[in-house]
Amino acid sequence: MPKDSPPNEWYRLPHAEVFDRLSTDDRGLTSEEAAKRIETYGFNELAYKKPSILMRFLRQFHNPLVYILLAAVIMTSGLTLFAGKDMLVDSMVILGVVILNAPSSGSSRKARRRTPCRRSRT
Repeated sequence: MPKDSPPNEWYRLPHAEVFDRLSTDDRGLTSEEAAKRIETYGFNELAYKKPSILMRFLRQFHNPLVYILLAAVIMTSGLTLFAGKDMLVDSMVILGVVILNAPSSGSSRKARRRTPCRRSRT
């Protein structure tokens, strides 16, 4: 493989070439070299941008069960409007359940995020 291969294709390179490009070997980095690289490049972390309140609210509806309930709202509303059936109350109850359920699923996501994960920075 040529030396000018893109950095996102590291998996195609032979081990020896990866070690050479990263200035390391199969034993890894020494503590001093690791500290120097952390100082130069920073920790191996991804930047995270917190989504807006509106996007977090709308994300609560991205669920197959919610899609089924919204389809039921459309069907019962259609029956009310076009077939003369009196199902407007059913439509409103189903829609109310979908809307009232959104904040509760958001709080369960928050609880999962607050659960501490075990990782070390070495």
